[in-house]
Amino acid sequence: MWSESSRPGYTAEFSKKMTKMSCIILIVAALWQFHGGAQAQGGDFGFSKPAFFIFGDSLVDPGNNNYIASISRADWRPYGVDFGPSGFRPTGRFTNGQELGQDMLPQPYLAPTTHGQALLNGVNYASGAGGILDSSGAIFLARLSFDTQINYFENTKLELISMLGEDMAMQFLNRSMFPIVFGSNDYLDNYLLPFSQTKAQYSPQDYEELLITHYGNQINRLYNLGARKFMVSGIGPIGCIPSQLSNAGSVDGACIAATNELVVSFNTRLKDLIHDLNSNLPMAAIVYLNTYDVASNVMQNHQQYGLIDINTACCGSGGKFKGMITCIPNSPYCGEDRHKYLFFDAYHPTEAANLIFAARFLDGGPNDAFPINIRQLIAL
Repeated sequence: MWSESSRPGYTAEFSKKMTKMSCIILIVAALWQFHGGAQAQGGDFGFSKPAFFIFGDSLVDPGNNNYIASISRADWRPYGVDFGPSGFRPTGRFTNGQELGQDMLPQPYLAPTTHGQALLNGVNYASGAGGILDSSGAIFLARLSFDTQINYFENTKLELISMLGEDMAMQFLNRSMFPIVFGSNDYLDNYLLPFSQTKAQYSPQDYEELLITHYGNQINRLYNLGARKFMVSGIGPIGCIPSQLSNAGSVDGACIAATNELVVSFNTRLKDLIHDLNSNLPMAAIVYLNTYDVASNVMQNHQQYGLIDINTACCGSGGKFKGMITCIPNSPYCGEDRHKYLFFDAYHPTEAANLIFAARFLDGGPNDAFPINIRQLIAL
């Protein structure tokens, strides 16, 4: 087990620059730090930075849900408490910190300024409550499912072709990175809901098959649109999040085993799917991010990472672990100790946790990212 100071790629300067963002966004920023820029010079486009086209749920939502009639939102205090030198600038990200260099990183697809030159950095399509299935997250009203996000990417591709020409646009997309973060809402906000019609219709095995089949089709669709370099996140140990602990009435912080068993089985199938796709899609490079084991390892060794509370939401209320009501506007939160918490709200990690996860995915071994890590993926 590495200590933080000895972990490959983890330096004091890395920590200073990269702490204010979600895990995938942090990875984007770190890679941009070590590569040149997507620049336009003299009317010709030279691409030395990788663009990132990000798909996912609230773990990577940059604020798309600010633009739709969703109740899965984070555009209020205390979200964003650690944004910039003055703090308290919630942008729609579900954590206490926000990303540095926001003008250079992929912007929300639904933001009115995400056109033209901004596309050369990539686009973030992620949406809180979004899922692999269109039906997942319906309790939050409006949200962008993975299928909807791919539809929006098709629009982006057409705009890139109009800017660059078809050949250069395809070369640009072939070199770009495609992070994908889905699955949690397909369980938490679909299959595991009280009185779930989905659960009444499908056995756990049949539902898993439905998800994996649909997920494979969606990744194939992106491949056919020009994507070649993917990073696909497994589902984390969602049986350990404050909302699950609180709603189950846990008194000792023990994770909800039945929930985690579903996730472990899904992740096994997902890893197999990625192996098959890597074998069958020419020129594709798809990395599996082992979120479950990385998060579990951090929880088991949390003191080594400077974390003192791995069960309680920094911002929330209800139950011993403050997970029954998530972080509503102007909620009290854990103050100056927030960097010692694993969870900022009932569902989402703090920036301190995201920094740890991102360092593992960037430079870790095959137990963290498989078959290669993210830095190796971008070098291909």
